[in-house]
Amino acid sequence: MRCAVIAVWALLLSCAAAGLGGVPAEAENMKPRVIVFVHGLHGDRWSWSAANGAYWPQMLQTDPHFQKSDVVVAEYPTPSMRGQYSTVQLAQILWQGLAKQKVWQHREVVIIAHSLGGLVTEEMLLRHPAEAARVRFIVSYATPHQGSFIASMAKTYDSDPLLTDLRDSNDNSFLMDLEQKWRETPITAKIHRYCAYEARDTATGTGIGKYLHAQARVVSYYSATYGCDVDTAPQKIDADHISIIKPANRSADAYTFFARMYRNNPVVDVVATKRIPPTICRCRWRWTLRSMSRFSQPRQSWWIGTRSRT
Repeated sequence: MRCAVIAVWALLLSCAAAGLGGVPAEAENMKPRVIVFVHGLHGDRWSWSAANGAYWPQMLQTDPHFQKSDVVVAEYPTPSMRGQYSTVQLAQILWQGLAKQKVWQHREVVIIAHSLGGLVTEEMLLRHPAEAARVRFIVSYATPHQGSFIASMAKTYDSDPLLTDLRDSNDNSFLMDLEQKWRETPITAKIHRYCAYEARDTATGTGIGKYLHAQARVVSYYSATYGCDVDTAPQKIDADHISIIKPANRSADAYTFFARMYRNNPVVDVVATKRIPPTICRCRWRWTLRSMSRFSQPRQSWWIGTRSRT
């Protein structure tokens, strides 16, 4: 009986997740904003599942506070063995996948990224400025902006190119260039970056834990919060590197932190902000031209004689 219940629950969860892979085919059915989940190293679309079966993307999709947003779960290849892709290569793969899922057809894009996913996201946006212009903010969970000593250690016996990009060495040119370009590029520099950090050590085991010989903090506080918005305090999550993105319910810190950032950056109401093309009232313009003739900047008369409605 227990096995049957588990099987049914797994099937329901699988069906629910399948519905989060894309957005409505018709543009008129799209919501103004889309929330994109980007997993980390050795992760996949199931990385967001908690031990009690709660699935973060699904919780957002059924939460009325996010009714103006579609939800998309992204995936890119990060195999646990014999990885061959660099962060730059994965950034292009991610961009192509999001294009197929119609993410870039939305007016606004919001991204939830875990660990490596935050770096892949930033690299992708730097390479695609048109799409970056749609991104309102990124919420990163344990993203190693200054690298991780775990990656440096693992690099000694694993040839995965991603470990080179993630190492905490002072000569990590990839991370240094990424941050510099992000700050120097006007489009990306205006994107809010909010950060959460892990408060517990990660145990040995699967995923990133396979590189550990003892419990350790995978991404330090300083690495996880480097480069984030200074006017928003980083969020402490009482979890390890793997479970930091597995909220068990809507009261969990990981969930409420994102909800607060979402609330602080509401969806722009196009109807309320769209400007109707200005109309020129000729009679008023003639009067304005005569009244402004004594000034040395006649071009101002066009502005004063222009009516616009908001």
